[in-house]
Amino acid sequence: MELETFFSVSEQTAQFFLSVALGAGLGILYDVFRAVRIVFPFTKKFAAVLVGDTVFTLCAGAALFLFAVVFCRAEIRLFCIIGACLGFVLYIASLGNFIIGILRTIFSFLYTGLRKVYSLISAQFVKIAKGIYPKRK
Repeated sequence: MELETFFSVSEQTAQFFLSVALGAGLGILYDVFRAVRIVFPFTKKFAAVLVGDTVFTLCAGAALFLFAVVFCRAEIRLFCIIGACLGFVLYIASLGNFIIGILRTIFSFLYTGLRKVYSLISAQFVKIAKGIYPKRK
């Protein structure tokens, strides 16, 4: 049994579209990192972005490598890399920005609501503390 040394046009087309789907999946993963940055405003923003982007890049590289092993007989194909980049860019430019906008709005409402609840609760504790410990003259 001989192993074919080339891919047919239909196989290459399938690989390209699968790589575009992989890129969109990587876009979703990147949105997770962006959402974490929204929820947790880091004081050392540069360091947090650097660590997050490094972890994402390692995950994306591993995903592309595994994609090549599983779907391309372990051959690195330029059109697969281009397809993954295209899928990533299309996702981030369209659905990704929409989702991040929604997340920003949701977290903004939650943050504002939680701040109001905190203010109400802390005000009650201040009143209680003032009643227990009156000012000394």
